[in-house]
Amino acid sequence: MITKIKQLFKKRRTVILVASAVVIILVFLLFFNKDELAPEPAFPGQQNPAPVVIVAPKIDFIEAIPPQGLHETYDIYEQIFFKFSSDINQNLVRVSVSPSAQIKTTVYEGQKDTVVVEPTGSPWKENTEYTISINPGVMGTNGEELNQKVEYRFTLKQPEVFEGGDPIRPVK
Repeated sequence: MITKIKQLFKKRRTVILVASAVVIILVFLLFFNKDELAPEPAFPGQQNPAPVVIVAPKIDFIEAIPPQGLHETYDIYEQIFFKFSSDINQNLVRVSVSPSAQIKTTVYEGQKDTVVVEPTGSPWKENTEYTISINPGVMGTNGEELNQKVEYRFTLKQPEVFEGGDPIRPVK
């Protein structure tokens, strides 16, 4: 019986030694040959491409002309130009004015990155602070979207006039 136990132990020891050797060889191959196990590049001689990250394109507000604030002008139908980083789809522009005023928004053929806002019917009222808001969601012609609300504040004031009809600034 003791001889049978010795033979069984020798067989198990051999199995354990062989299994250990296989594990050591696999660990060696995995840790020391990482570069050889990497997939081949899509095109020979090129690095593997970077992972593709999909980012929704956006439109940025660049500037307004004239700048917001006090507008000293005789033009009571003054146009306000809003320039963006991408061409705008006129049909998707959402503009509001406070206090309420009838307005027209236009995107001209030669300036598709600019939204023009102007009053229709009644002119801008003097000494009234207006806020023009262009709401997020405006879509560009290539699917871009305005991510933030654009707010523009201005007050219209006609310049003082000298007797000869020349506009002057008041002397302080």
